[in-house]
Amino acid sequence: MRLMQTMYKVLFFFLLMSLFAVPIVSAQDDGGRQPPGPMGGGGAGSPADQFGSPRRILTHIENVDVIVLESFPVQLQLAVTGEHRDGCDLPITMRQMRFRNRVWVRIFRIQPEGMMCPAILKPYEETISLHGTFEPGAYQINVNGVVVEFES
Repeated sequence: MRLMQTMYKVLFFFLLMSLFAVPIVSAQDDGGRQPPGPMGGGGAGSPADQFGSPRRILTHIENVDVIVLESFPVQLQLAVTGEHRDGCDLPITMRQMRFRNRVWVRIFRIQPEGMMCPAILKPYEETISLHGTFEPGAYQINVNGVVVEFES
């Protein structure tokens, strides 16, 4: 009985870890752009090879507007504006996750640790198509911590 309890605890731990694990570097993002580094196709001489371990830098989001496409079932796009708080010219990665009526979008760049960047703001503006369709109801959309409510 005690062995079974221990096995359940270990299984539960690994299940929780897999739910909250977020990939830092992927082979390809949703927009077809690739982050630098050995797994991202940057190859020899990419910033990840020249510097330390990569880190994920979230894009600072200022505004999110929901665009309803004329389609059935309803499809949505987001008009997102913000800025990158440094002048590094790095590929932008977008991730989407949806659970019931909540949508999370993360927009970030992979920056190698120790990479020096000029101290300038770079504006960010993008129209993002959300995956899936949206049945009638209330939705909450979170883009890097900026939350908008939407009702279809």
